[in-house]
Amino acid sequence: MADGIDLKVKGLEKIKERMNPQAYRKALAGALYAEALAVDAKATENAPVDTGRLRQSHYVKPPEGTDDPAVRLGFGVTYALPVHENHPDKAQFLQRPVDEARMGFSQRLARRVSDYRKRKLGPDDIPKTAPEGYDGDA
Repeated sequence: MADGIDLKVKGLEKIKERMNPQAYRKALAGALYAEALAVDAKATENAPVDTGRLRQSHYVKPPEGTDDPAVRLGFGVTYALPVHENHPDKAQFLQRPVDEARMGFSQRLARRVSDYRKRKLGPDDIPKTAPEGYDGDA
């Protein structure tokens, strides 16, 4: 009779990786960043053009925070808010893409997070240009 039982678990590294909250947070931050870049691209395209300064001032900051990552995006000129609220033809140029992104957001985010975890991607791995849509190859 054997003194003990020797078990070998196949796939233990994959199990450890799946349980790794750090990898999840990294993937979540990357997925949020990709979503923000997509919103930014539409908002920039929708922004009215007089001199071009408003469009040139658009920004998406990389995710802040590790436990609950947040991404900031917007326009950096002082007159952005009045133009956003009151432009006769292009009002709500940022709000509309944000509202559109809300539709299906949870599903897109879940797919991105799952994909990014598998591929070990985070915000530093996301191209600084907006993805056109999500097809699993962001």
